[in-house]
Amino acid sequence: MLAPFSAANCVPVRGDVARQAVTWKGAQDLAGVAGKTVKFRFRLTGGKLYAFWISSEASGASHGYVAAGGPGCTGPTDTVGAGRGR
Repeated sequence: MLAPFSAANCVPVRGDVARQAVTWKGAQDLAGVAGKTVKFRFRLTGGKLYAFWISSEASGASHGYVAAGGPGCTGPTDTVGAGRGR
């Protein structure tokens, strides 16, 4: 485990949304683990995890392919993130 990225420091995530930021107490972002090999463990209570991604942008833009597009997508990749209105 890489401090402060522990289950104890993770701020609980609640909600039924497709895009939700995960944060930890004592860390502004994941810059502390940049360039390192990491494993993520998700602990869920009464929930299901559909997918996850890591973005270098506060908007959550994944810069990944969005297949058929979607609201606010201007091309085949997500360059907008939270600005899409979801």
